[in-house]
Amino acid sequence: MNREAYADAAQRVETRILHFLRTFEDIQDNLHFGKIPDAQARLRDTLADFFDRDAHTFVALEPPSDRAVAHAALTAALTHLQNASRAFLDGKAGPTFGSAFVSSRFSLCRGLDVLYAERAHFPIMSTYWAPRDAPAHEVLQDRPAADLDLDVGMLHRPAGDAHAEYSLYVPESYTPDRDWPLIVCLHGGYGRGDDYIWTWLRPARSRGYILLSPKSRGPTWSVLRPPIDIASIRAMFDAVCVEYAVDRGRVYLSGLSDGGTFTYLLGLDQADLFAGIAPIAGELSPAADGMLRQKQGLQLPIHVIHGVHDFIFPVASVRSSNELLRHIGYRLTYTELPDWSHSLTYTINETLVLPWFESLGGEPADWKEGTMSQDMEARLAALEAKVQDLHDREAIRSLRFRYHECINGGELSAIPDLFTDDAELDFDYLGKARGRAELTRFFTGIGDLLSFVKQFVHNHAIDMDGDTGRGYAYLEAKTISKGEAYVVAARYDDAYVKRNGVWKFARMALTPYFTVPLKEGWAQADRLKMGR
Repeated sequence: MNREAYADAAQRVETRILHFLRTFEDIQDNLHFGKIPDAQARLRDTLADFFDRDAHTFVALEPPSDRAVAHAALTAALTHLQNASRAFLDGKAGPTFGSAFVSSRFSLCRGLDVLYAERAHFPIMSTYWAPRDAPAHEVLQDRPAADLDLDVGMLHRPAGDAHAEYSLYVPESYTPDRDWPLIVCLHGGYGRGDDYIWTWLRPARSRGYILLSPKSRGPTWSVLRPPIDIASIRAMFDAVCVEYAVDRGRVYLSGLSDGGTFTYLLGLDQADLFAGIAPIAGELSPAADGMLRQKQGLQLPIHVIHGVHDFIFPVASVRSSNELLRHIGYRLTYTELPDWSHSLTYTINETLVLPWFESLGGEPADWKEGTMSQDMEARLAALEAKVQDLHDREAIRSLRFRYHECINGGELSAIPDLFTDDAELDFDYLGKARGRAELTRFFTGIGDLLSFVKQFVHNHAIDMDGDTGRGYAYLEAKTISKGEAYVVAARYDDAYVKRNGVWKFARMALTPYFTVPLKEGWAQADRLKMGR
């Protein structure tokens, strides 16, 4: 086949592939799982008989000798793209479509790998990876420096002892004489790093960002055991920083779906690492509760992005968690997309997330190091608050345990010292007291009522609020009153206050469940008999 005829055929195929890629991307960006047949119909109309006729005809051509390698690459890419379209079109609408989508996505990304590696041979198709409306001067150089002894472009790294596999994009214009910003991008459930990274390639390539796209250790991120994937991602990041010049003041984090959920957990846990985080279509997991209580990462900018029609994480729960974050004091930006459901994020990454990252300003690496002392002070203050909280809780538990030791040991005269001078006591039918004098009389009367008592307390729970607190505990007791053995079950509800550094009871209430003779048991209507 002569060169001119082959070039014409190649251009026609390139043009059709470019149209297919852009249409398929838009379908994946706006996919609604309640409208799968509509998405399939759109893809079918776009393809027509391209793979069965035009692509098949092109693959059978005999290329000029200097185009043989490119022809073989394009043939391989067409096979992957056809597999991707078939998996998508053959998927049945309903609960099982997710597996068809994953299979389609896997084949599509294999085709993209081939096309991107050989893009120099396909000038029409290579425009897919450039911003459609970007001036030419905004697109970075697409060839490495001649003397660069490092891998650049799209890279896939295997798993190691310390981390899972990951994908990495290093701009082709990379040079080590300056530091480069980096985005960590987390795939959704049952996704992969070598899949999700493609949603970020176009903006990262045009704006000069390194991309780190990890694979989770399991089928999805370790939300229930965050340290598993946090350690893996941190090991990847450290390895990348050893090999490439990363601007530590401009490291960002974003993720989709389960990756959005893990963005909260990783971002708050490693708040000193990131200049901003953007969870997309995720939820704020209960696993973050401890970090929120300690206000960990309070100064970390967070941009939450969510669709009104999300069918996995309802928007109402996201709005609620946003209010919680605002109430605590986090630096929250929220973008709610009225027409979006739960799908891929090419457009969101390019038009919302990256511009927001860049709006944060970023600072050079030496600024980040200069703020480490400030961050350390904040973390130390949080640690001191946590230690104080634990100390106070232990003091309150000791207070309640001391109360029962006094009861069990007959030290009844010491009990009023465990209460404030204006404390209240409400023991239901057994009696009430207010103030030290009444408390003294009440507990002295316990000695008259009970000749033997042993109390056992369970499940003491405490809720702290500065120098005050509330709590409850459950009581089992064996007693002898007027020569009769009794069994007792009840609940304590307490109010505590710290005065002059010492925790005391401000109020104690007892709700008796039963106080009955042992020989009778509690299977009776009248369960409150002791002391009557």
